Amino acid sequence: TVVSSAKSDELTINGENYFSPSVVPGKRIGSSGFLNISVAGSFTADVTLQRSFDGGTTWFDVVTYTAGTEVSRTDKEENVRYRIGVKASGYTTGDIYCRLGITE
Repeated sequence: TVVSSAKSDELTINGENYFSPSVVPGKRIGSSGFLNISVAGSFTADVTLQRSFDGGTTWFDVVTYTAGTEVSRTDKEENVRYRIGVKASGYTTGDIYCRLGITE
């Protein structure tokens, strides 16, 4: 399940190889984009935050969470896309509630 707005994506993950739509913090020149990350639930899985520098064609792992967390990241680079989800073979059990929010 994915709930999207202009500034956030919320999703429930209960399987593998599933990612949120991507969000772009810091779209303006000279601005710092803030990315707020929430992971919650009772689960056994590797939840991976990824980023892309080419519009979403190639994704690079940034960090992997194995438990609930609330963190913020700053990215000053323009047009870097972020997404969060579970890669193939990264899921065992449970419901994972994820949210990516942006503030410019």
